[in-house]
Amino acid sequence: MTTYLLDTDIAIELLRGRNVHVAEQLASRNRHAVFLSTVTVAELMFGALRSRKPQESIGLWRQFCSAFYLAKLDQDAGERSGAIRADLENPR
Repeated sequence: MTTYLLDTDIAIELLRGRNVHVAEQLASRNRHAVFLSTVTVAELMFGALRSRKPQESIGLWRQFCSAFYLAKLDQDAGERSGAIRADLENPR
């Protein structure tokens, strides 16, 4: 089964209802195959707390996050992610 990890930008677009195409694509996927990372959850919470209406935003954040499984990332995943990003950003 193919799995999907949503990044913060996509999650925000979905929360704001701005990306109908992605929302339709996710709706057609197995719910058990779509994940949020702990980093994305933290970034969304940060945004909710800093919004103009934090209580309302936190409620939306909780509802949104509860629709997905949480991909728990360990140190190895963090190290590999950092190395990949450094490689991708290295001018050749």
